[in-house]
Amino acid sequence: RQADALRASAADLVSSNDVHEVLDRIASRTRESVGAVRVVVTLRSGGDRILHHAGFEEPNEAIELAERVAGGTSWASDPTLVVADVTSSRRHHGYLVAQLDEGMDPGADERRLVATYAGYAAAALDGAAASEEIDQQRETAAILLGLARSLVNSASEEEVAARIAEAVPSVVEADRALVMLWNPDEEVFRVAGAAGYPPPLDEGIRALVVRRSDTPEATLMLMHPEPRFYDLVSSDPWVRDVMRSFGTRECAVVPIVARESVLGVVIALASEGAPEMRREPHVIDRLAGLADQAATSLENARLLDEMRRRAFVDELTGLPNNMLFRDRVGQALARSERRHGRVGVLILDLDHFKKVNDSLGPEVGNELLLQVASRLQGTVRAEDTVARLGADEFGILLPEIRQTADAIVVAEKLLGVLRQPFTLAEHTVFVTASMGIAIHPEHGTAVET
Repeated sequence: RQADALRASAADLVSSNDVHEVLDRIASRTRESVGAVRVVVTLRSGGDRILHHAGFEEPNEAIELAERVAGGTSWASDPTLVVADVTSSRRHHGYLVAQLDEGMDPGADERRLVATYAGYAAAALDGAAASEEIDQQRETAAILLGLARSLVNSASEEEVAARIAEAVPSVVEADRALVMLWNPDEEVFRVAGAAGYPPPLDEGIRALVVRRSDTPEATLMLMHPEPRFYDLVSSDPWVRDVMRSFGTRECAVVPIVARESVLGVVIALASEGAPEMRREPHVIDRLAGLADQAATSLENARLLDEMRRRAFVDELTGLPNNMLFRDRVGQALARSERRHGRVGVLILDLDHFKKVNDSLGPEVGNELLLQVASRLQGTVRAEDTVARLGADEFGILLPEIRQTADAIVVAEKLLGVLRQPFTLAEHTVFVTASMGIAIHPEHGTAVET
């Protein structure tokens, strides 16, 4: 009968795709083979205990026995209990417990049988875990492919960070996620993307700034960029305080690295009450995959931003260039048409600028242009635009004026600030400028006009 039961249990392992059904059968067959009164398979899954039992009239009795066995060695002196580890080369799952009648003394055969059934249970659980892992890998691959496609259309660092953060909970067992980007000039990590935070916490977490001076962990990540786990017993008090303030129990942090430089970090977080995060290699591997995609996309976004900047910004002064100036004039004209308002356009040209270059050199000439740009910007309103249109030519857009006299007032102010002497490489230089004014709609309705 025992041999038949063992063969049947072996057949159960391959005949059913439902691991819980298999474990229930193992509990029943163990009871029959060993002659036990009751049998319980007690397993740990995250923070929960999962039981499969046979012979118990009340489920609470099975729970009590499972907790007794899992709680220590107090059961070892009970001669009615035969306990075997449900374990494999992959992991320890829990225990198989057979409770015999009072007065029964289990022999070596009974213990071997219970151990064999425990091995069957471990095999069933390993098979289920492998199947689940394959499904997760397939799902993760689909998510990463979809993410890669969406990142192609991400034009800014913020878009990249937001998409990566949204993908984290789908890829690893975490209910919240952050992407923080490193600003080397300010020496801070700033939140650029967040997911999973309820409204009261979302605003606060997006305002989080981690300065390099706040915690040695920031410096450690920059100097040795490698994955790290943190929890509420972390050795760093600053990290613990931040985690508590945002309801975080544990987190995994993976650096975003490109060309040996840290661009930021991807963080998977488990909130208080959420299932525990598995500290297993596949968790880090998946987060690392997201971090690699983030690194590539961030570099592309920065390259695109630099290309845009070069296309629309004057390289010397940092002012809008001719192309961007014309675009803004066009937008101002369109708004003015709708609101029946006025737009002023001023073109300013420095007089005899070539003499400065010829007599003092191009470096001094460039410094003069920088100081001119600064004075012009400091004179107009925030909503006005100062642009460099050519070598010594500047454009000023006044998008909203009430009358022509307003533009004349601005022109006189600009000429006034330029009459003040410029100090350039120990030289004092005086310049003058010529200026023209055109008003929409009196002088035209098109940008070129």
